Amino acid sequence: KFISPTSAYQDVSGEVSVQLLTEGKIKESLLSSIGQTKTGDKIRLVMFYLAERDIIQSLISAHQRGVEIEIILDPNKDAFGRTKAGLPNVPVAKELNKFNQAFKLRWCDTHGEQCHSKLTIVSIGNKTDLFIGSANLTKRNLGNYNLETDIKISGKSAEVSAIKQANDYFVALWNNQPNNYTVPYQKYEDNSFLKTIKYRLMEKTGLCSF
Repeated sequence: KFISPTSAYQDVSGEVSVQLLTEGKIKESLLSSIGQTKTGDKIRLVMFYLAERDIIQSLISAHQRGVEIEIILDPNKDAFGRTKAGLPNVPVAKELNKFNQAFKLRWCDTHGEQCHSKLTIVSIGNKTDLFIGSANLTKRNLGNYNLETDIKISGKSAEVSAIKQANDYFVALWNNQPNNYTVPYQKYEDNSFLKTIKYRLMEKTGLCSF
């Protein structure tokens, strides 16, 4: 069956729902999942680039509803032997850190390589939506500019193997088990106002590499 870049195929014949999403449909579905969370639910995210404003605002709103949020970001300091300025993740993390009582932030502990994961786990009661694929959470990736594809897997958190493996992967990174994978937010904390302005302009105009 042909699947156009703006449509989605969903198989709900069993206890697990598997959905193919592209570009703008990824954003639409992710915003819907985050929007369903309430006090006591959990969002876990490992992301190479986090910049899309609607997604960031949805995370802030979820925090304000009492959702537990844990985020692991690449520090955006390395790119194929070149040194980068930390955009967009450093200023985005600074913005989220204003809510540090709920936003638990860690950085991937990179040493010349990039933390290229694109993983979001949204747990709503005993159900979880897992988003995994090629899409960064940026305007380019979610605004129908780049060709991007994610798989959304939905089911009971304790019963679906893929969801359990994704959560185990996140916990291993977060807790540095058995090796050192992540470092505290303070390691790359940067309160530069100039970086915030640059990130906002680059994300809005698309004149950027993310």
